[in-house]
Amino acid sequence: MLIAAIVVVAGILIFLWETNKYHIAKTELQKAITEQTDSLYMIQYDSLYFDVVAGKVFMKNIHVTADTFKIREMRIDDMPVVFLDIHIESIIVTGVQTDKAIGGNYLIGDSVIINHPLVSVYFGKPITKSTKVDIEAKALYQKILGNMKLIKVSNVIVRNAEIKGADFFTGHKAFDCLDANVMLHGVMIDSIHNMDTTRTLFCKGADLHIGSFNTFKNDVREFSVSGINFSGQDNFLTIDDLLVNSVAENKDSSKLLEASKVTFIGIDANRFVKSKNILLEKVTAKNVTFYEGKKVKTKKARPDEMKNNDTSGFRHAYSIDLKLLQFPTINYVQHQKEKFTIGTVGLKIREVNAPEIIDVQNDPFEHSKEVEISCDQVLINSKKKEYRNSLNGIVFNSLTRTLNINSFIIKPNLGERAFAGKSKYQRDRYDVVMSRVLLKGIDLHNILDQEFFADELRVQKITAKIYRDLQKELKDESKVGKYPSQLLAKLDVPINIKEANFYNGYIEYKEREALS
Repeated sequence: MLIAAIVVVAGILIFLWETNKYHIAKTELQKAITEQTDSLYMIQYDSLYFDVVAGKVFMKNIHVTADTFKIREMRIDDMPVVFLDIHIESIIVTGVQTDKAIGGNYLIGDSVIINHPLVSVYFGKPITKSTKVDIEAKALYQKILGNMKLIKVSNVIVRNAEIKGADFFTGHKAFDCLDANVMLHGVMIDSIHNMDTTRTLFCKGADLHIGSFNTFKNDVREFSVSGINFSGQDNFLTIDDLLVNSVAENKDSSKLLEASKVTFIGIDANRFVKSKNILLEKVTAKNVTFYEGKKVKTKKARPDEMKNNDTSGFRHAYSIDLKLLQFPTINYVQHQKEKFTIGTVGLKIREVNAPEIIDVQNDPFEHSKEVEISCDQVLINSKKKEYRNSLNGIVFNSLTRTLNINSFIIKPNLGERAFAGKSKYQRDRYDVVMSRVLLKGIDLHNILDQEFFADELRVQKITAKIYRDLQKELKDESKVGKYPSQLLAKLDVPINIKEANFYNGYIEYKEREALS
């Protein structure tokens, strides 16, 4: 919408030039802008130059600003979704077909070059499901177009743009976009071509490079991407680096996710603009790192609170339709030293579909056909570091509601004699290997609530060796509450497995007698 509006401003310059010849003046241009935007926008500039023979227009130091006093007096329903404050270093229009422009109804040219625009975007009201982005854009263009029937430009080039967004009423930051360079192909603005499904906001194709894009929560950076490249012709988007932070209400922040070489394939720009639907074929990434967040207890936000936190309304207005998301290599970094270590994680999500993005954020299993999470190894050290426990070859699948574990091993760090020698009293030493462990009928919603419910546990092979040195003194204490089943019951995570089956079991119990 921004770029097309700038193109229209350039068109007005040509129109005024051709209809007024050498009598064009700053007051005439201001009058045209004011009248055709219902006095909402005003324009100022330093200089204006025309070359009749070459069909060229040059404009320097342009400032287009909205009348904020008028906007504040509007009812919220009448207020625009966004309004702009634009500073532009220069605009150059070349290759104007003067024979078409003489009548004042057509602008047909080769290119519009916009150098270093500084744009402030203010959100007057959040985007909602009923907001018709393309209709609002068309209404703006028609206000500016006035009596003009057509603006047609082969290429529009934007160089080194900076765009910053904020909430109009609170002033809180919404986003910033730095070092943006855009090329639009086949720009055509009239009353018909907006219905062309091969165009997006009157543009046939677009290519862009953005140095960085950031969004904010409570004025603290929450989401950041850099090195963005988009090709409208090939329908793909690549990002060099991505960062997601967790931001608390007190503005404390911590890393949640970092990724590099993120690729989005099969982007449908038309559905993004006209239907407010994010349609993607595939999302992949390399070198993904997930950070364990700080353990902070927070109250669950109400739906109205969540909407207030979303300045633009984006997460509530836009739906998502994603065929495949695949991150084959994810590293996990713990917030502080824990008794467990997570190895390399893989993530695959198929057919994500939700009417609002926030729905996926709140319940990913409900709105995805299949979520598969794999991990090569999880190491768990016992409290006294006497055991090195490991889960190997873990695969969780939401479609089949199963958890497969290649092996679960409880391995003592010391041999039998050395283990017994570490204690004054008698103790059991366990050496356990369970192979091909399968959990079936897992309740996915309980997992999100940090509870583990399943229909069946199946272990295809188990070897359990237990050793006790009876030469040691017997400690006078009860074993009640210390058996494995009782220890499981004491975990912070509730566990409920309806049925457990163990096959091909080998159990060995060995004692060292006091006299032998």
